[in-house]
Amino acid sequence: MYPRDKAQVCENSNPAVRCDIFSCYQPATHFIGRPDGPRNLPMNLCKRCYQSLVDSIIVREGENLLKRKEELERDENIRKDKETYGGREFVCKQCGEIFYSPQRLGVHVRTAHKEEVGASA
Repeated sequence: MYPRDKAQVCENSNPAVRCDIFSCYQPATHFIGRPDGPRNLPMNLCKRCYQSLVDSIIVREGENLLKRKEELERDENIRKDKETYGGREFVCKQCGEIFYSPQRLGVHVRTAHKEEVGASA
């Protein structure tokens, strides 16, 4: 039994069906839809378009995982800094961004405001 609300990628057994991607028209080897659902609603894909779709999903998911990993690392660094410096806030004088360690504030000022720091020196 297939989940009622989830689309799936299935092999297409009808060689007369063509790819739905704009101006492709190659024989469709796969379709996205439900095997038990209506046949006029799925998206039909040839081998090349199917692989392109799979590759784009892999790239997107990889980017999402990398962003999530960076968020978790940032949150862990903030937690450690708050613990080390007793929750004190170190505020950037140029933009008002808040940091929880003087070292991170210094790195921020040197990288985000390098033109402003160089002009005042």
